[in-house]
Amino acid sequence: MELPGEIEEGTPTLEVSLCRVKPSASGVTDVDFVVGTKEASEADFIKADADGKITKGKMKDNDQHVWKARLPIPKDATGRLMITARATSGVGLTGTLSQAVAVRGKPAPAAADGAGKPPAKPGSIEGTVSEAGVPRGGFTVYLFDPKAKDPQKPVKEARTKDDGSFSFPEVTPGEYTLICQNPETKRLDRPSVTVEAGAVTRKKLDLFLL
Repeated sequence: MELPGEIEEGTPTLEVSLCRVKPSASGVTDVDFVVGTKEASEADFIKADADGKITKGKMKDNDQHVWKARLPIPKDATGRLMITARATSGVGLTGTLSQAVAVRGKPAPAAADGAGKPPAKPGSIEGTVSEAGVPRGGFTVYLFDPKAKDPQKPVKEARTKDDGSFSFPEVTPGEYTLICQNPETKRLDRPSVTVEAGAVTRKKLDLFLL
């Protein structure tokens, strides 16, 4: 039999493109096929016939030597299938031939974040730090995540430029706290900030005494 050596899990049908038979003196009247997990016996053919699970082959070009068929494949087929062909002569004698076909499992779906949803695009934070209306450069701004394993440890930090500006690129969407303090005057600001997927969040920090 000419069969593919492997099919993908979930393939609905399998084509036997060529099944060669050596006819007896009485000729070949039928070639039947059964799909199973093992080589089919005559008893298996009888049961398959009763269950309507036999596939009748078709003679190719009126040549009793060559038969073909399209076989239905069980939806839950895995591992290996055994295709058995049974030829019946004009006087009722039979002969069988079996051939294995491997069933290849489907590739696992790509990992997703949450209930089947792709990971959200990161956002970013841009802002300025001022004290008494004066931009403050050279100050450190800390970004804290209250849901982090260690919420007391900043997840990011940035240094302000001469004009007081700072930025945090590539921030996972969520709720955060920004903290900046003047180490000399002890003035600080600690606003909450919400980062949305793919968006820029802008925040002004104005340092003052608590």
